[in-house]
Amino acid sequence: VVASDQRDRRAYFSNFGPTSDIAAPGMAILSTVPDMLGGPYDAWDGTSMAAPVVSGVAALLFATIPNISADEVYARLLAGAENVDLDGRDAEFLLGVNRVSAFRSLEVDLEDFPTILGITDLKIVDKRSGAQQMLLSSGRKYLVQVEIMNYWQKSSGGGLTLESESDLVMVSGSSSAFGPVRQGETISNGKGLVISVSKSAPLGESVVLVVNLKSNEGFEIKKRFLFKVGFESLLTKFGGLSTNPVPATVVDVDRDGDDEIIFSGLAHESEENVAKGIFIANGDGSFLNGWPLLLNKKMVEALTGDPTIELFVFDATPPTIGDLNGDGVPEIVVPLILARGEETISNTLLLVLKQNGEPFGTPILTTGTTPLLADVNGDGGEDLILTGGVKSETGVVTPFLKVADGTGGTIFDLDLMHSDHLWVDDTLAAGDLNSDGNIEIVTALVGESLGGGLLFVISSAGKILLEKELSDIPSDLALADLDNDGDLEIILSTQRLTSGDGLRRGAGPLYAFHHDGKLVSGFPVNETARSKKSVPFQYGNVNRVAIGDLDGDGFLEIVTSDARNELHAFHSDGSAVQGFPVRGRGRSPLLFTGAAIGDIDGDPELEIVAGSINNYLYAFNHDGTEVKGWPIEVGYSTQKPPALGDVDGDGKTEVIATSFKSGVVVLKTPGDSSRLAWKQYRGDASHKGGAGAPKNLTINSIDDWI
Repeated sequence: VVASDQRDRRAYFSNFGPTSDIAAPGMAILSTVPDMLGGPYDAWDGTSMAAPVVSGVAALLFATIPNISADEVYARLLAGAENVDLDGRDAEFLLGVNRVSAFRSLEVDLEDFPTILGITDLKIVDKRSGAQQMLLSSGRKYLVQVEIMNYWQKSSGGGLTLESESDLVMVSGSSSAFGPVRQGETISNGKGLVISVSKSAPLGESVVLVVNLKSNEGFEIKKRFLFKVGFESLLTKFGGLSTNPVPATVVDVDRDGDDEIIFSGLAHESEENVAKGIFIANGDGSFLNGWPLLLNKKMVEALTGDPTIELFVFDATPPTIGDLNGDGVPEIVVPLILARGEETISNTLLLVLKQNGEPFGTPILTTGTTPLLADVNGDGGEDLILTGGVKSETGVVTPFLKVADGTGGTIFDLDLMHSDHLWVDDTLAAGDLNSDGNIEIVTALVGESLGGGLLFVISSAGKILLEKELSDIPSDLALADLDNDGDLEIILSTQRLTSGDGLRRGAGPLYAFHHDGKLVSGFPVNETARSKKSVPFQYGNVNRVAIGDLDGDGFLEIVTSDARNELHAFHSDGSAVQGFPVRGRGRSPLLFTGAAIGDIDGDPELEIVAGSINNYLYAFNHDGTEVKGWPIEVGYSTQKPPALGDVDGDGKTEVIATSFKSGVVVLKTPGDSSRLAWKQYRGDASHKGGAGAPKNLTINSIDDWI
């Protein structure tokens, strides 16, 4: 179901193109809302507001027409949908099969429609690689595969024709026949349609392909599909993956010279059994030996010993990669959020796996979140650092920091209990702050009254070196040498909560501290230099940080998002980078979901690649202008930062993003993959949260400590 706006156009946030069947109003829809969000009523936008409109019409059909079948309801919804003819073309393309109409669906005579066929998908497949493409590349040939579904009575078959509305795309195989289609069946036309893209087709150019379908029974339908000229896509979906992949971690796991893609997501073992899939894939879509690993309810019960626990499959926690036993072969640490029924519980299962997918040891059951890996004890191997909180029967949370080495021993457990503070997720980093050769750990707590926080710096021996009061709530942190003095500074983004219209998050100041807690000159950057707007609390972190030298002047820049559809960039002295802030397209309440920084266009500067919740991947130059050929529409929200890497070993940068419904998207670019400053979530595969990591990540350690 596509959400339409007040002008009967596709809403800016709505999914697009091949996967849409029908449209319904989805903007400013009055509905009940929870009290914490300002209930009892409010006008909201979303496909979640449009889908109930169609459900309501379906319920009306069931209630009005005796003994009606589900198939007939489906057919009536589509046959009765109203053609909203805006300009003769755009409505059909933007809305799918037109807007739902309760009256027409009740009154339509299905005898007038001996067959009702729908064009449900159009796939562009590269003739050379066989990979499905999201974008058209100049000078390439593609097979066009059209999926057809029969919504009503059996059809004896028919034919398709394909047209291009652009001189840049030529259709060399313009017609294709299809055979019988049973009721409810979906078929493909095969490989009869071929297009060729001109070598002169510029990046970003829009191309419309028109499919005309006519059944032997006389039913006709036309549908338009929009594609853009852009970068080659290595793959869009991995086999076995259903939906909701978490952010991908990108690193050379098998030491073959190119990066692999490590992620998890929903997978189906059968119609009745939904499992959590953990995947390690090459750039061509093939999996490493032993992967994917599917975790179902029985396996979780065996791991935890609790039959009431299952995986909370909709978590967004990326895998962490490190060499746990110092043998030069990395292991994979996968945090799995646990649940009872539909409710999450305060437990995380840390699953540690070998490169081949076999268990590395007994999983850890903890209350922590995304771990990071760093060599805390100086033995040459990385150690696991985890934060979390233990909740007592009275509701008091005792925050802790745990560091374990690669042999199974605890380096230290630190109780960070404070009179009025709780733990905060995702505020954890590690690095040698003062250049003494030892790792320090930086983390933060948030005030119980939601009005401030505490910043901690902890030594490799477990000693608290710094405990600093904060007047704002910690949001995200990173470590980087801002002033080029050889020491690392602590960059901390913050947020402020308001409760006037339900609990809401807004951007607070951006801080930078020396390792002794003193402010870096030029900081904090006041929130007035950023955004004063806010979003509902449940939208999560609004201030992700990424760091890199955008303009090549030898000094780092800080990139952060806020709650106003804006992406900000600041120099190391706190001044705003000229050309920023930048805004994305549309009017979503929270646009940018985090950024990666690296070379994607081959010029001397670095670019910012950012995810969003409005279907687009964005890329900006160091001066705030859009990179040529960007943004790229990926079909659904990218909930976390994208990743950068070289997954095919050609020395060029690929952009890897996980989209809620589009799966894992990999796009080739002409950038130099040796020039990647902030590759992914928390900077690198070990999630240290530090800028200036080596160009080629080398992972060093952690033994069988479980």
